[in-house]
Amino acid sequence: MSQSDIILERDRVLVVGDENGVDITTEAGTGADIRFRPGKANIVAGGGSDDDTTSEGDLMLRDQADNTRIHLSAETGWKADDEENRVWINGERGIVKLAADNTKDGNEDINLDTPKANLTLGGGSRPESSDLAPSEGDLMLQDRDAKTRVHLSAEKGWKADDANNRVWINGEKGVVKLGSVNTQWENQDIKLDSTEARIKVGGGKRDTEDSPDWRGDSVGQITVQDDEDNTRVDLSGEGRVELRSDDDDATIELDADEARATVGGGGTGGTLELDDGFAGHGVELDGAEGRASLGAAGENGSLELRNDDGDLTAVLRVEHFEPNPDVPPQLGGDGANDLVVETGDGTEAMRIKQDGTVEIDNLANSS
Repeated sequence: MSQSDIILERDRVLVVGDENGVDITTEAGTGADIRFRPGKANIVAGGGSDDDTTSEGDLMLRDQADNTRIHLSAETGWKADDEENRVWINGERGIVKLAADNTKDGNEDINLDTPKANLTLGGGSRPESSDLAPSEGDLMLQDRDAKTRVHLSAEKGWKADDANNRVWINGEKGVVKLGSVNTQWENQDIKLDSTEARIKVGGGKRDTEDSPDWRGDSVGQITVQDDEDNTRVDLSGEGRVELRSDDDDATIELDADEARATVGGGGTGGTLELDDGFAGHGVELDGAEGRASLGAAGENGSLELRNDDGDLTAVLRVEHFEPNPDVPPQLGGDGANDLVVETGDGTEAMRIKQDGTVEIDNLANSS
């Protein structure tokens, strides 16, 4: 006697099918609406067709109160209007919605929208009857030891108090913190703060030397390279700025600790130019030729030495006047090609004349 394909026992119903499985349909002779494929452990819902319609699959999972909690839908343009639904997957458009309250539009807390390539966390609104606050998005990435290493937060005034965190992005205030030890308080090594329009590099505090993460407090440094990986600008938290040529020689260096500016080096002579505001050089210092040039277009150059009495009174002033056309210029001075030294009140204190005579306090003295 052959075995029946449907076996009724006291506590179960056994359906035996071949490799084609078991099909359920609304009408004999039409395509199956639900297919069971035990050989592949598959259940297929939808796809059945007759002369008028084609079925589209849906799977709904309900709780003990008969509330739909999870809804997987392949039906075109339809979604279960259920206040208790928490998970909705739209197989037609590739959309997943998760909500703590319900998945009606605007209530979802997590929205994965494939057509727009968007992942939205937070922003879920709540009905007045809900005891839940509107959601604010957070994304935490953890390592294999379940330690949070990256934390992206849109939540107001909150940050994960995690000593293992290395990257923290605050979407509310526009703040990014990066720390090699952690991003707590003063431990961050790099901080971008849009509220203050400020970038802070360095200054990160470290744990004690007994800590495996101890590296010493961080010193900020910003390096700018060209398209051939040559460092052209180097800003150091130790108070030093270097501008380099393409052969990596420091040609301009500013050192705050030594209050020193160095221009030139690496085979290149330094030149410092102060423009007069009209595309001309009012002062030019040439390191290669050891020359200082003073004077601009339409202006005679002058040199002053001042005292330290607080008023910065000029005690020595060298000026250039129009020379006497009948006498070749040698020293420059007051029009007679003499060199004149005046006191702070303008009184002539010394005159060096072209004939080599030196007059001090208006008394002629032979040089």
